[in-house]
Amino acid sequence: VDELFTKQDILSIDKKLGEISLIYSEEVINVPGIFAVFASELALRNISIRDGVICGGEHILIVKDDELMVALDAIYQIAKWGEKN
Repeated sequence: VDELFTKQDILSIDKKLGEISLIYSEEVINVPGIFAVFASELALRNISIRDGVICGGEHILIVKDDELMVALDAIYQIAKWGEKN
């Protein structure tokens, strides 16, 4: 992709990134603060969201690839919050 742009147009390149795509059910879409929950849990694990997209019932989070598994575990733990014991 970097060949499509001039060097003056490229501010930086970060190649070691991972993507997490979260697709929500209808009942979760209407929960206020759902993105804040994910952002806070990742921050508690010292993971920075490098970039993200929020569109309707989907969130796309970009994190460093070496933090991807920790981020996925955090999201998995959040998903278990609503389970009955």
